[in-house]
Formats: sequence, structure tokens, C-alpha cells
Amino acid sequence: MIVPVDRRVHGRGRAAEPIVHGCEVRRCTRPREPGPHGPPGRARTAPSTVDDRAVEVGQLVFNPFDRSWWADPYPLYGRLLAEAPSGKVPGLDIWYFAGYEECETILRDARFGVDERNSTLYRQFAPNQDGQRDELGRSFLFLDPPEHTRLRGFVSRSFTPRVVEGLRARIGATVEELVDRLPDGAPFDVVTELAYPLPVTVICDLLGIPVGDRGSFHQWSRHLVAALDPELVVPPEVMRERRQAVGELRAYMLGLVAERRRRPADDLISALSAASTPEGPAIESAMSQEELVTTLVLLLVAGYETTVNLVANAVLALLRHPDQAALVSRSPALVAPCVEEVLRFDPPVQLTSRVALADVEVGGVEVPEGAFALVLVAAANRDPARFDLPEVFDVTRAGTRHLSFSLGAHHCLGAPLARAEAQLALAGLLDRRRDLAPGGEPRYRETLVLRGIEHLPILARRR
Repeated sequence: MIVPVDRRVHGRGRAAEPIVHGCEVRRCTRPREPGPHGPPGRARTAPSTVDDRAVEVGQLVFNPFDRSWWADPYPLYGRLLAEAPSGKVPGLDIWYFAGYEECETILRDARFGVDERNSTLYRQFAPNQDGQRDELGRSFLFLDPPEHTRLRGFVSRSFTPRVVEGLRARIGATVEELVDRLPDGAPFDVVTELAYPLPVTVICDLLGIPVGDRGSFHQWSRHLVAALDPELVVPPEVMRERRQAVGELRAYMLGLVAERRRRPADDLISALSAASTPEGPAIESAMSQEELVTTLVLLLVAGYETTVNLVANAVLALLRHPDQAALVSRSPALVAPCVEEVLRFDPPVQLTSRVALADVEVGGVEVPEGAFALVLVAAANRDPARFDLPEVFDVTRAGTRHLSFSLGAHHCLGAPLARAEAQLALAGLLDRRRDLAPGGEPRYRETLVLRGIEHLPILARRR
């Protein structure tokens, strides 16, 4: 997302911090009617207005680019839901939404797209960018139909629930191997020992990445994890490292595609290479070479990054709620509901954005054509108007219709695979280890869109 605001850099290695003016939120006193899923949680807000003067004392101003709340965003989400569930980010053509109903509406509404080239901010400020903004290429993750539909169609059949079901035995065997390596009673990092290697192994097997080459992906992934964040919040040195990593990964993929064209194998790279044109533009029935490589980079990064965070968040949730961990340990049937509750309670993807393709009214708020709508997924998942006791982690919760895999045309392609990996990781850990306990405090990565644990030391004993 292009975010053109004034910024100052405070010291080496720190992100540029936006200078944001005041935002006056006028609240409607009309109470919200109770819904079928919970009691009245908050009042609806009238359309927000922006005041570029000083902020009045006590008013809530939402600045998504302020790093101070990233590590623990849920207190802020609670305040937004109670005081200002929707409004305009001061000084920018960006509107935010925290309520479940509004977020669901935006994600399903075809009048909102994902292509930032349709935004007013892009049209105004893209000429001032340095030309490297799209270093990951125009992947279908950031395209609207019909381009999105065409490119997604090439890979969607490889991630259906039926295909993933056929992978469960292989995934389960990988989990058992990883868990059996864990120390007995000594601290270990569940991220580096389980949450990271599991999805990396799975997606590399699917794509056909040689085992000997997989060590490079750890370094590349460390730099690519911030690729979904607006460049405003990424320090310049991190941006340079990210671009270098993308260049190296793309060069590697080009070489692997050339090899698979010469000697096809039973893997996704070979299948997609056969459905692409080595030279020339894309056509309806084939991807161009550029589209192929961009898609492979997307599949590799998206194919494990969400699952790493999901598995780590699940383990942390069970550590902090031992009563729920005991329930899941006693009843394996609760593993799948547990994963869904983690996706609601502490989702890997905290927020996403859409561009209004026309003037759209959402929950009484007018979003003008070309404006960004910031969908606060993690806040919506805790909306008391949708969920009973949303701050409670409850693995027996029924009807957990969270928004963590998005909705509509951009529903997460890899959702079945991520669910299967998380379910089998938790089942394997709880089945083969007991007495799980914290071994230290978790350390989070400093990213906005993806909230991921970088290190999570724990202790456990063999059963």
C-alpha cells in the first residue's frame, strides 16, 4: 500500500514514524440492537470527520502505523470496538473498520478490490516512488478479477480440501519426526523446531524444491515477511535487504523452472511450468514466464508464513490457558475446534486492505471511490456484537465464523492446507509430549499485517 505521509527517522534501524494529526470521531448515541450471536456490544458510529487541528483531550485517534501497539494490539482493538469502530485515518485517504459486520461486508462486496493501482493515493504518489515498489511482482494476491481469477485458477486445484486430505499422512509423518527430535524436559524454541520447519517442508515438497536448497529459504523468508507491510513502516536498510532477497529468490526460481522444463517431475513447479509460455505475453490458457515466477514466489512465501504464525500462536494460547490445553489433550476431537478458536482469538493476519471501486456506504460510513478501507480482521474477530465473551479463549466455542482467511473472491487459497498443518502439529505435540510449560517470554517480529512470534521457548516431557 502506498502511504504518502510526512515521516521522521529516529536513529539507526528504526522505522520511519508518520506524523499524524487529530481525528475527531462523532459518536452516535443510538444503541446497537442485540443480534443472534451476542448481546449489544457497542453503539454504531455516525460517519467520522477529520480535523487537522489538535486532538481534543481524551479522544481516541487510530494510527495504524504507530509501532507502539503492534506487539499487543488487543487492548487498542477493544477500545476501537467500544469507542470508534470505524473512522478515517487522519491526513490520509484511508478508512478503518473494526466491527465484524462491517468487515464482513467489505470482504464480500465486489465494489471493493485489492489492486492499489485503483486508489487515489497510487494515482497521486506512484510517480514519486523509486520504481522498485512492486519487487514481488503483480501476484494474483494483489489483483482484481479477471486477472486474479485467471491466475488463481492455475493453482487452485492443487490446494482443494480433497487434495489436502491426501497429504495428511505425509504431514503427520513430518510432525512425528520433528516432535521426536525435541529435547525431553529441556527448553526448546517451538518456532524453530516445529512451527517453521513443518510448513516449509510441506510447501517445498509440493513445489519440488530440492532438499539441499531449502536452507536458503530461512534467510530469504526473514526478509520477505515484511513484504505485506506498507513501505512507510519498513526501515530503509530492511527494504534493501528485502529487495535483495526477492531478487535472489526470483533468480533461483527462474533456474528451477528452466530445469523443470528440461526434466519435468511430479511437482507443482513442473505442472505450472507446463501451463506457462517460456516467452511472450500471457494468454487465457497459459501464464507468462513473469507470472509463473511471481506465482511461485507467492506460493512459497504464503505457503508457510501464515502456518508458522498459526502453530506458534496456538501453542502460546494453550500455554496461557492450561485448562483448555487439558481439554484438547483429553479429547482429540477438540483439536480442529481449537485451531479455529486460535484463528479467531489471535490470527496470524491482523488486517488487510481493500480499495473502493465506487462510492460505498458501510455501516453508515461513506467510503469514497479510490479510498483504502483498512479491515481490522483481528478486531472483528473479537467483536462482542458477534461473539459471546470474545476475550475468552474457548476451544469448545460453537460457530466460530472468523474472518482470518478472508471471504469472497480473495478467500485464502491455502486455508485447507494451513488448517491441516496446524491440526496435525497440535495433535502430534500433545500426543507425544506432556507437561507443556513456558520456557521464557515470546518475542514478536515487528510487522504490521502479519503478527508472528519470532521465538517461543517452551518445556515439555515425553509421554
